[in-house]
Amino acid sequence: MFGSEGLLRHGFGGSKSAEASAPRGLDTQHNASRATLVFVRLCCAVLLAASAFAQAPLTPFRMPWDDASPGITSLASWQPAIEIADPWVAVNPDAHYEKDGRRLRFLGVNITAALAFPTRANADAHASRLARFGYNGVRFHHMEAPWDKQNVIIDYPKGTSRELSSARLDRLHYFVAALARNGVYTDVNLLVSREFQRADGLGDEIAQMGWKDQHILGFFNPDAMALHKEYAQKLLTAPNPYRDGKPLVEDPAVAIVEIMNENGLLQKWYEGVLDLMPARYRTQLEGRWNQWLKARYESGSEAMLRAWGAVDVPLADSQLRNGDFAAGAGGGWNVERHDTAVATVSTPLEFDNGSKPALRVQVDTPGSANWHIQINQASLRLEAGKVYTVSFWARAVDAATPLAAQVGRASGDFGTLSGGPNVALTADWREYSWIFQSTGDEPNARVNFNGFGNRRATVSLANVRFQAGGKIGGVPEGRSLEAGTVPNVLRTSASLAPTAEQRRDWIRFVLSLETTYWDEMRRYIKDDLGYRGIVFATIVSNSPTNTQTSQDAIDSHSYWAHPSFPPGLDFDATQWTVANNSMLSDANGGTIGGLARQRVKGKPHNVTEYQHSSPNTYASEGPLLAGAYGALQDWDSIWYFEYGTSSQEFVSGFFDQSAHAGKMANNLIAAMLFRRGDIAPALNELSFAMTPETEVSLAASRGGAWSIADGSHLGVPALMALVNRLSLTVGVDAIGLDKVPVAPSSRVYRSDTGELVWDASVNGRAVFTSTAPRTKVLAGFTVAGRTYDLGGGVQMAMGATRQQWSTAAVSLVEGESFDGEGRALLVLTGDQENTGMVWKDASRTSVGNRWGGAPVLIEAVVATLTLPVAADRVKVWSLDGRGQRMAQLNATPRSESSSLVEVSAATLWYEIEIGAAKLI
Repeated sequence: MFGSEGLLRHGFGGSKSAEASAPRGLDTQHNASRATLVFVRLCCAVLLAASAFAQAPLTPFRMPWDDASPGITSLASWQPAIEIADPWVAVNPDAHYEKDGRRLRFLGVNITAALAFPTRANADAHASRLARFGYNGVRFHHMEAPWDKQNVIIDYPKGTSRELSSARLDRLHYFVAALARNGVYTDVNLLVSREFQRADGLGDEIAQMGWKDQHILGFFNPDAMALHKEYAQKLLTAPNPYRDGKPLVEDPAVAIVEIMNENGLLQKWYEGVLDLMPARYRTQLEGRWNQWLKARYESGSEAMLRAWGAVDVPLADSQLRNGDFAAGAGGGWNVERHDTAVATVSTPLEFDNGSKPALRVQVDTPGSANWHIQINQASLRLEAGKVYTVSFWARAVDAATPLAAQVGRASGDFGTLSGGPNVALTADWREYSWIFQSTGDEPNARVNFNGFGNRRATVSLANVRFQAGGKIGGVPEGRSLEAGTVPNVLRTSASLAPTAEQRRDWIRFVLSLETTYWDEMRRYIKDDLGYRGIVFATIVSNSPTNTQTSQDAIDSHSYWAHPSFPPGLDFDATQWTVANNSMLSDANGGTIGGLARQRVKGKPHNVTEYQHSSPNTYASEGPLLAGAYGALQDWDSIWYFEYGTSSQEFVSGFFDQSAHAGKMANNLIAAMLFRRGDIAPALNELSFAMTPETEVSLAASRGGAWSIADGSHLGVPALMALVNRLSLTVGVDAIGLDKVPVAPSSRVYRSDTGELVWDASVNGRAVFTSTAPRTKVLAGFTVAGRTYDLGGGVQMAMGATRQQWSTAAVSLVEGESFDGEGRALLVLTGDQENTGMVWKDASRTSVGNRWGGAPVLIEAVVATLTLPVAADRVKVWSLDGRGQRMAQLNATPRSESSSLVEVSAATLWYEIEIGAAKLI
């Protein structure tokens, strides 16, 4: 972790013909003569619910940390123990995981840092509980965490990062064995948060780099690569006494090995890390760069410079209107305010010794992200091949206030066309500038400033200019290819910026180093160490698809409502916000489109980190939406970040899955949707070509940190992922659709299978439904009392809730259809928080460090379920926190062949038993 986050009517009455034409997944129009009694009863129930639940208190609900009770809420029978003699997980001809000839999907969790090494008692308890809730994989992550050096796999107290702790390795081995006994597979992450030490042999300069930045040395430094291999060898080949002495590398329970988490050399170039590395490492990289250039331009500097096409053009007049702010804050300028951000704009005389105006933007109420305040001017025209110079003066009231500048599109995807400086402003006026060469025509570009919208700040801009012209490309005086002294291409340079082709050459070079590294590490793990499982490199956001073609699979990460922190205070315990809105409120389909546009055709697709962050009060929807759309996209694994292995029974952090009652209960439904395959893959697959050269061009012109080059850069609409399968074809001969499709015009996004509907037709009231034969889901901003048709004779009506939002899902654990014999689980979730949790304000976007404690408090959601069987065939029980029966509820007749189940207990799940039809 952490991936980029992502960034978000129906009535009774009518005729039979209206009912027949109603779209699946929306409300049923009932014939009045059939439904009068039901209508009266339900209206009364809803009126009572509205008055009682509008301000209804939450109720305690204890879901024990060590519970593996059998019953309707246990899926442990799905996964037999994994034996040493078992077949290995492999990739089948259809590019999906299989074991012993049968399709296998992973629904897993991440277990991180010291939590990866629980006591034996806790290991046994959590392994059993994971199996019970439908998880069949654990991703061991951050096992080398430098923030907890006394309790992780690397024995840091010995002064190096090259020795493993025998005690923690033993605990890891026992945990892997306990998981295998419960049918839960292991995913081992190799390089996540290791902090290299001075004594490791990389030079004293290694201490000048952050641990995440250190990892990229392996792409060009042989000594670093050797250390990466050494760690893999020590971790994977140590005998495991709890698995017949077999090491992890020989254990089929270890299904996956990942090479490096969320990283890449080009990623770090975009972040500016390569520009600022210690000179020792910059020189090593420059040596590799010159080797690459000599191979590409065998005839020397003249051919190289001719290909790069240096440009030196006098500066033209500025294209900006009111760049000196003489006409005030308007005159072409726009100050955007997003989320909850509030800003005051003025143009005082404060520039040039107080004689000229400046644009002053004071952030009064910060948003949750740094881009929630933006200053921009649009209607700029760019021409392909032309050079442009952008310059401005800036200062801030508070020192070290961040400011980012860029030129990008003023409409559509608002993609970046040229990244400018990311600076820390001071109280003194300073001038900043950058030069770039446009890679294409753009009729409506904008210059944009942001980076400070998530903090209280006062930023001033003056004398902003956007001019055609400037000097760009080539090499400095005294440098040459013949001497092997062509300098690295800097991410930002005010003195000698690269031409478009020079920049593309640099990106080709960097990506070639990534490809070589990924290929060699996979070869080492597979061939030298003898591992027979699945190996993949890193996520597509950080290293694009064509660098990873030799890998067994592809990986992506995404978070809804990822926490946001003030600059310089990452993961501060008190200063943070988590946007508190439902993903269904997002006009672009939330996380789904971003993930779907990274899938590579012909490779299994993984999402090894996924989460709807706490304390978002809509977070229970996460497993349902990920499971449903992951199945529609035909992905191969989804892993929630993260699961705790302590005995804690309340949510104490942003990513806690294990203590979140709503998420855990809904994961049982997600297992039905995804692992069991209740949601069919989309019928139509839209594939888009991503050749290596296309990738280079996109990375050079539109790419950036955490978004280098994928289907989003090709213009594929994110909303298509709610309708069809999406994929990329890779390689030099990649073939895809000739035209990128237009986004759906309707705001009702129906999967081409008809099973999933994301209905956003009413602003702020989006509703999601699944009408799959065995699993029915209704989630979102349902209208209290209105009946939603979920197909197959199953209908649902929700009562009023605290947020006018809830999730409801009913799934057959046994049986094939709801009109036949079977047993079903009903899960209802709404608002949730901890006992004693204290919100900072009414927005409910932060609790600081006042998370509260146990027990978890849930909303008791009221609902009425209609089943297509006679009432005397139905038995219903409310369930306690262990999933065991409490009170039996009555099903009442709706007709001779249908029944109503009304639920309102202080719980979030129910058991339904449907008996055999009576013989006449």
